[in-house]
Amino acid sequence: MQITLYCDMLKQLLENVFIIFYGITLLVSLYRYPKYFDTKLKYLPIIFLYTFLNEILGYLIFTNLNFSLFEDSTYSKYNIVIYNLYNIVFYLYFTYIFMYYIKEVKIKKLIKLGMIFFLIIATINPYFQSFFHSTQIGTYVFGAMVLLACIYIYLKQIFKNNKNDWGRNLLFWLALGLLIFYIGYLPIKMSRQYLNIPESIEKSIIHPLHISLIIICYSCFITGFLRMKLNMPEQNQT
Repeated sequence: MQITLYCDMLKQLLENVFIIFYGITLLVSLYRYPKYFDTKLKYLPIIFLYTFLNEILGYLIFTNLNFSLFEDSTYSKYNIVIYNLYNIVFYLYFTYIFMYYIKEVKIKKLIKLGMIFFLIIATINPYFQSFFHSTQIGTYVFGAMVLLACIYIYLKQIFKNNKNDWGRNLLFWLALGLLIFYIGYLPIKMSRQYLNIPESIEKSIIHPLHISLIIICYSCFITGFLRMKLNMPEQNQT
């Protein structure tokens, strides 16, 4: 009985805390902005602001019957369209960032090709799934795979070339957070799409795990901003 109570308390805590991590990350990124404003990471606060506002909008749409993007009451709680658009922006931005800091020219060309295919898939996907009412699963999965490949290549590069200083590299912490999140969440995303998950399992296991992954990811981001090397010049980011 006590274990069940503690589990319920933990789930409630996660529900109320995870969005705060978006806000903290945004504030810390602004606080540390003078240390990276002259690098390719200078647009990070905009991405984090977009993330924070997008989550608030998504919450309002889902919980407030008077706040909807659609006139049809059938879709009153549908907030999928804002996440479909967000995912495209998010993937393109972070894939470009990691591509920029990867040194090998041949790999850069392959990543550019991957980004082109991603845009093609993002264009085609709405013909099979409504962009406004359904998760663009093809766009999401392909984008995540390209991003994970970029992260793997980048991490391999810094461990090889900068073994003693990676812990103070902001991009390392961004890579680590994204790696943990997508390795954990990609199977969840695909399971939600293709498997009939019972609501009890979704509420008790899947959803809390999803939120936990978000918290871990953004905790890595916050750590990166706090530990980053001061005034690190652009050429030393890799």
